[in-house]
Amino acid sequence: MVNRKKMTHEEHVELAQAMSCIMPALQHALITAGNKLGVTSKACKRLNKAIVKYNEARSALDDEYHKVTSNSQFTDRGHVYYETRTSSRPSSQQLSGDAS
Repeated sequence: MVNRKKMTHEEHVELAQAMSCIMPALQHALITAGNKLGVTSKACKRLNKAIVKYNEARSALDDEYHKVTSNSQFTDRGHVYYETRTSSRPSSQQLSGDAS
């Protein structure tokens, strides 16, 4: 039997940050290829398949993320694999203006 390791919440946050530029880059490539080569071109079809596969992988990672993320961590970070941002979500204290 294989002893599988699990990622921590922090490792998921770090990985999601590293992956955050992939979808915009794939979408840009797909639009460019579609406009220049045509949407039925081999390149455009392969880019579309790459986006589908990337989304499948991202969904699987998101499932694992939710297994190791507490409610309070989720409140702070949100859907890390699906939201594009450079820093963490403001905490509820920061939103309400409390400085305590």
